[in-house]
Amino acid sequence: MNNVLSTAPYPKYSTPYLIWWPAQAEESTYHHLATMQPDMLLRIVRACIHCGYKSLYDELLPKVTPDKALRDEARSQKDPHFSSALHSRLTQLGVESPEPDRFWKKTIDIGPPRNSSEILKYLSISDVSTSFDAPYDGYQCDASSIELMACLPEAWMLAADAKDTVLQLDYVTIPGAAMEKSQSC
Repeated sequence: MNNVLSTAPYPKYSTPYLIWWPAQAEESTYHHLATMQPDMLLRIVRACIHCGYKSLYDELLPKVTPDKALRDEARSQKDPHFSSALHSRLTQLGVESPEPDRFWKKTIDIGPPRNSSEILKYLSISDVSTSFDAPYDGYQCDASSIELMACLPEAWMLAADAKDTVLQLDYVTIPGAAMEKSQSC
């Protein structure tokens, strides 16, 4: 996920599933997506487990009925917080064993996801790499910075005369939102 929600909310049958890899979003992005697209809560909760976002996980977990994939993801993490909270939620619902999941929801142990949350003034060839392992038997191209910039609304991009060359993108302090407010006054 590239931290840009300009195409959300997604049509009912076109919602993405693997929203935490190869690039994890900022916690505020997942929080904003949860308000925009409540039917994606189970996926967002799973992304919170994978990314280690405990506070958002604790906020959203009471709103979902966990499935087996969510339970397996929680069990695969070193931090017991996730599986403990999930076990409490299942007990609260009176569920001994969650629903079986579909084969494509398997838990993949791939290490920490990449995070692309920097708005860059300039792009270069060095913004593309192939240096991290992929779950698909080898390496994968990491063009997350370029993907982010390609999806970024034009109003959020850094102007040629801007002093900063890099800005952090999140849905708490959206750069474009500040610009839009100043333009509407």
